[in-house]
Amino acid sequence: MALSAGEKLWGYVYITRPVNSAMTGVAVFIGALVAGFDLSQLSNLLMAVATASSISAASMVVNDVLDREVDAVNAPWRPIPRGLISAREAWAYAFALSALGVFLAFLTSLACGVFASLVWSASVSYSAYLKKAGLLGNAVVSLCVAASFVYGGLATSGVSPLLLVFALIAFFVNLGREVAKGIADVEGDVVRGVRTVAIAWGERSAALLAAVFCLAAVALSAVPAALGWTPPSYAVVMGLADALVVAGCVALLKTPTKEASLKVKKLILAAMGIGMVAFALGGCVR
Repeated sequence: MALSAGEKLWGYVYITRPVNSAMTGVAVFIGALVAGFDLSQLSNLLMAVATASSISAASMVVNDVLDREVDAVNAPWRPIPRGLISAREAWAYAFALSALGVFLAFLTSLACGVFASLVWSASVSYSAYLKKAGLLGNAVVSLCVAASFVYGGLATSGVSPLLLVFALIAFFVNLGREVAKGIADVEGDVVRGVRTVAIAWGERSAALLAAVFCLAAVALSAVPAALGWTPPSYAVVMGLADALVVAGCVALLKTPTKEASLKVKKLILAAMGIGMVAFALGGCVR
């Protein structure tokens, strides 16, 4: 049965995880805001957002191509197993998105081009090789998340100490979330040969390590306010995010099960969204 143009287009949109790619662009914008960009740097900011979104989208496509056989069983609704896009078309799409992102990065500056190329390499390496490496793979994913904030500053007004602290917060909370996710995915990861912390050390150890990483992020989040780098509104909003993270850690430590992990994963994701608002508020002080 031939596909309609709309079905084909939807496949190309869905495979990029548009919400994830858009959030990557938002993180770049927040990074630029914290760095103190002005309107004279608007073109650089727009190219930086487009770069990050394109590279994020490319990494999602590569991930789906490499996981197509597993997805045929576990996620048959995704574009490749569903037949909306062929593997060859997906590879071409990933190449085009990657080329666009890296081109725009070098157009912004040499430093941005090198930085974006390194992030692209890390994201592709994760999908191709490091996903099965457990904690190392989790760390690479979290570095890519933190890099989005840094890239916003690099493309505009520079990377300030405040921006670096925000990037570290994002790194640790995402790392904790990735480790916690492994508790929910034990059955599937055993089949795939993924050596998550939950598989290698057990669910309780994974819950403890996830809590350590998340609480490190909570501790770091107090630093900007303590040093007077941020307005009171930052502390209020970040306090809400921290409360959600702590509540998630307590719940996971109490019951390190698949069900609890799925709930905590969503809770921490909500906290990360609130935290991004706090970052934006923190960037309003000059």
